[in-house]
Amino acid sequence: LLEYGCGLGYYTRQLAQHFEEVWGVDVSETAIKKARQISSEIRNQKSEIRNQKSENFMVSDLLCQDIFCKFQPDVLMMVEITWYVLDKLEEFKQILLEKHSGLGFFHSLMTYAPAEQKYGTEYFTNLAEILKYWSDVIDLKDWGKISHHDLNGGYRTFFYGTIKV
Repeated sequence: LLEYGCGLGYYTRQLAQHFEEVWGVDVSETAIKKARQISSEIRNQKSEIRNQKSENFMVSDLLCQDIFCKFQPDVLMMVEITWYVLDKLEEFKQILLEKHSGLGFFHSLMTYAPAEQKYGTEYFTNLAEILKYWSDVIDLKDWGKISHHDLNGGYRTFFYGTIKV
């Protein structure tokens, strides 16, 4: 699994328990250094555990393909980073189609109540629009939204599918 926008690596570390190999990438060198430090500290605390799987971290951009030279993932994941990379999404979608067809793809993104969402509204504002936006690249398998009382009408959305061949 390859997680784009891993930040401090919280999801990456959790997913390392379930995948053969996991890579987290982020544009922030500071975040990647901290993710490596946290992972090292956790491994040191659990040194008695043998054969534990480890996660890997790398500074990289969404459009950079260097990570694929080191690691050939089966699944790509974007959790809560889409609002930060809107200007790169169209090029990223082309890369997915040209170089990564057939891979699994998981996407999660918070949307906001109509009166509150100001940024990215020309791309999408709700789950239906998110699904439509990605449907030219992803064969959608499952999707949904989760609401919580404190989200003021916003939703955490998700979808999973495979990159079209």
